[in-house]
Formats: sequence, C-alpha cells, structure tokens
Amino acid sequence: MAKVRINGDTSGYIELASPAAAGSNTITLPSSNGSANQLLKNSGTAGTLAWSTLTEDSSGNLNIDSGTLYVDASNNRVGIGTTSPLSTLHVEGTSRFVASNSALFNGTTGTYSTWLYNGTAVGDIGTGNQVFSGGSNTDFGVTSRSSTSLVFGTNTTERARIDSSGRLLVGTSSARTIEPYGLGTDGQIANTFESVGDTNPGPGLALCSNVTTARMGPYLYFCRSGAATVGSNTVVTNGDNLGTISFAGADGTDVRTRGAAIYCEVDGTPGANDMPGRLVFSTTADGASSPTERMRIDSNGIIYTYGAIGATFYANNSTDLRTFTGSGSNTGGVSIESGADSTSARFHVSFSNPNGVVGSISTSASATSYTTSSDYRLKENTAPLTGAIDRVSQLQVHRFNFIADPDRIVDGFIAHEAQAVVPECVTGTKDEVDEDGNPVYQGIDQSKLVPLLTAALQEAIQKIQQLETLNASFEARLAALEVKP
Repeated sequence: MAKVRINGDTSGYIELASPAAAGSNTITLPSSNGSANQLLKNSGTAGTLAWSTLTEDSSGNLNIDSGTLYVDASNNRVGIGTTSPLSTLHVEGTSRFVASNSALFNGTTGTYSTWLYNGTAVGDIGTGNQVFSGGSNTDFGVTSRSSTSLVFGTNTTERARIDSSGRLLVGTSSARTIEPYGLGTDGQIANTFESVGDTNPGPGLALCSNVTTARMGPYLYFCRSGAATVGSNTVVTNGDNLGTISFAGADGTDVRTRGAAIYCEVDGTPGANDMPGRLVFSTTADGASSPTERMRIDSNGIIYTYGAIGATFYANNSTDLRTFTGSGSNTGGVSIESGADSTSARFHVSFSNPNGVVGSISTSASATSYTTSSDYRLKENTAPLTGAIDRVSQLQVHRFNFIADPDRIVDGFIAHEAQAVVPECVTGTKDEVDEDGNPVYQGIDQSKLVPLLTAALQEAIQKIQQLETLNASFEARLAALEVKP
C-alpha cells in the first residue's frame, strides 16, 4: 500500500494512503478555498471534490442552502426557511406546507405547533394544556389567536367556521342578527349555531340512528338550569322557559319578526326527579309583530284552546280538552266546525270504548243525526216494557229557575227524583262532594226517558182503543133499545 506524507513546518504530518485493493483512485481538489464553515463533498463527477452548501459552525449548528434547513445544535431545534428556530420545529415561508404522507409530533409534557403570519402568532395545534388554558395532556386542541375565526373548508371553499364569539357558522362567514324581538337584548346575536344556504332545498338538520335497541332513536334535548354558572344544577321555578322553537321570515328589514313559536315552560313546582311542564303554541296575527298564545297542553295533559287559556274551569282534571268563550252574545259561543266533502252520509264524530263504537254524530244532505248504539246483536234478555203508565205517574215534573239564572222559569225534573224512576237517565249521586268538600252535581239525559214515555203512551193508546170498543158496543146496544116499541 502506497502512502504520501506531507510534513509540517516544525512537527506533525498529513498522510494519504491508497486502498489495499487493486485499482486507481483520483481525487481532484476544489479550485477555490470556499467559505468559512463549509464542508467538502463529492461533486457530480466521482473523485472531484467541491464545497457544499452545508455549513457547520463552531457550535455544531448545521445550515443547508442558506437557511432552507437549519439545525440549532445548541437548543436542539430545527428550522425550515429560517436560521432562528423558535421551537423544536419552526417552519417559515411564503408557500403552503404540504404533507404527502404524515407528520408525527411526540412530546412528554405536551406538544403543540404555533402558526404565524408575518411574524405574529395566529393559531395553535396540539395538546390541550398547551393551546388552551386549563387543558390536559390528553386533550387535542386547535385554536386561533386573538379575535380571529377558525375556518374549515373543502375543495378550497369555506364550508364552516367558528367565529371569535364561539358561534359555529355553516354556509356563511358572518352571523346574522336573528335574536327575536322581545327575547333578550334587542340586536343581540344570540345564536350559537347558524346554517345559511341559497339553494333549494334550504339548509336542514338530519338526525339518523341505526340501532336495534328499542327507544334509542335520534333526539333533540333542551335543558336549563336556574343559575348563570356553567354546569350548575340550580332548580328552576314555575313559569321558567325551558326551550323555544321560533319561526321567522324576512320583513324587508331583518329576520327577527316571528310568525310562530313553540315554548316549553315549567308548569308547577319542580323538585328532585319532578319537572312539571307545559307546551305553549303561539302564532302572530296579521298586523302584529309578535306571537300570541293560541293553545297549550298543561302538565296534566289537558289541551286549552285560545279562549280557554287563563279562564276558570270547574270540572275536574280528567277533562282532556277545554275551550272557552268570553263573548256576551249567543253568537260568540265556542265554535267547533266539522265539514264534509259530500252531501251523502258522513261521520263527523265517533265515540268508542273497548266494546267498539258506541255512538256518533253524522250528517246527510240537510240534517244531523246524533246516534247511540242500538243493534239487536248487542242486546240480550229482551222483554216488553210493562207498567209504564205507573212509572210515568211517579215522575215529578216541576217548574223552577236555576240559581244562576233567577229570572228564567223552566219546566223540568229534579235529577235524584227522576233517578228513582229511570236510573239510567241520571249521572252522579245525590249530595255527592269531592275530596275538598265541593259539590259534584248530578246531571240528566232526558232522552233516556223516551222509551218509558213511549211505552206509557202505547199503554194509554191500548186503553183508549179498549174504551172506544166498549163505547161503540154501548152505543149500538143503546140504539137497539131506542127502536123497540
């Protein structure tokens, strides 16, 4: 093996040795001295050395292509596009950062990346304890700095954003002022989610559940606490609003004027696992600017129509539907209209129980029929009604006035007196009171007297016919006696 030795001026030397294997190697040195901290490299021609763009200073910091890649050995940082990296990895430039596969960030006390624009931090991506105040190492966060929005998009088009107030906006970059008049501060943008569209059909919300467990379909959940502290469970009070669904349209000025609304309100005194509620349905009349309550379903399941809301009722809570009129004339009564598309017989109201249909109200071309079940197939132990005249004689008919209407005298019956003769014509019990001692009044269905009256009339007709026969016989015998000499 051949060697070439170059001795120093005083002592020491540099020795170049050829490889042990057979063959020839030629090394050509650069034609210039290069720059400080530059490293030699094998150039495009084998054996020809050239000065590299990679430099290493006295501190061991590597610099490739004047800052294209920089390794800060002193602080263990890497810079791309900068020679002054501020963090473990600092990327800076005027073009986009593209990752064709993946990037991995790993840290033991929380890892995050800060994004800057013109040297100003505009956002962070990483673990929650770094990008959010109070986050944890297991949280992952994306946040914007200062009063800026967090924007999401597809195909280079914005699709949604979270603005600086924390509102989620879909299809728009700015929230509209849609807080309804009369709810909160006028002009307040209270919506935390807004979806806007200009295509048909418009923006919608679809919830779909794919499970086999019963009663596990999709749902919307509205809830409220009685305190202004997030996470509190302070009990609400009677009349508190628990949620609202509003419907509004543009009126040429804004979209804050509602056409209708549905409210849920506390309807009683709530407590542990006890939340009485009512649903209130409101619509806006022509010429009005806010909805008026038209119907409600209270905590007992009773339905109140427009005039009945707030009115005093005296029936018990078993009533399912309550209507009311405050008009002073006989034309202002409660109006319930059932129409038909034909002059042929049509059922309008049907009454049923577990035995089937037991009554109905129907119309024909010009009449209304009120019927109750009477088919022979529903009856047994059928026998003639006898002694009807005697029973009718027991009915006491009176003239009287009702206490509430002292100036009007009418003909009629006293319920318990008629009940003693025809029990099925009267409901209730004489002198009955409820649990609070209030009277539970008896009522009478005078149509139930018709069978007895009919039978009594038939008996009377039979007696009249018998008397007429006897009278005819007497008249014939008397006439015969009168012609004898």
